[in-house]
Amino acid sequence: MPSNPLQVVLLVSKHLLKSYLAPVYGLQYNLYTFYFPQHLEHHKEGNIWQNPSVAWLDEATTLISLNTSLNQTYPIRRIHSHNLYRRLMTEPTLFTKIIRGDIPSSAVAQGSTWYAFLDINPLRPGHTLVVPKEEARRIAELSRESLRDLMDGVVEVQRRLSIEFNTTDFSVNLNDGPLAGQEVPHVHFHVIPRTDRNSSHPMWRMTPSQSEPDFEALAALSQKLQLH
Repeated sequence: MPSNPLQVVLLVSKHLLKSYLAPVYGLQYNLYTFYFPQHLEHHKEGNIWQNPSVAWLDEATTLISLNTSLNQTYPIRRIHSHNLYRRLMTEPTLFTKIIRGDIPSSAVAQGSTWYAFLDINPLRPGHTLVVPKEEARRIAELSRESLRDLMDGVVEVQRRLSIEFNTTDFSVNLNDGPLAGQEVPHVHFHVIPRTDRNSSHPMWRMTPSQSEPDFEALAALSQKLQLH
């Protein structure tokens, strides 16, 4: 079992994809509390099965060590625990950890109150997430300054992507809340450049171009975008 949190992300995400779920950007340490209560159910002690319509999660009985300040190892079968839910939700979000540099990312640009980086599972090349440094789950919870600056960040990211992809057309999307498709409880905009080659499909019908992140390609694109 991998000990690196990012490897855990990829392992669990791979199984979730078998059930035709939308691939997640990354699995923050408390994201289990969003996915697993909704898509897994208890049967026998020590075993967790996915809902009957999908395949069994092979690693369901394996203990996954979450390297967080909780400093404990939680078996997946305890994810339904309300106490665990409350404790994990007090942890900084995945995006806060990325902004702080605790988790590596492929930067695009940043301002004093926002940070933009490439999605590791892009719907299209250049797919960028623009995130406020202020931690808020919903856009209505952001301060006016963060909200104003966040939109400036979206425009700045569009400017850089325009140069790199030779386009002025973009899909800009915000999923405000879990029922709207928000996968990380931290406000963020998706900015996706649209070109002649990918303009025929609406955003909601897009799927990642590859199943595994290409970190070398992301790093190369990040360097170019930061120079624009």
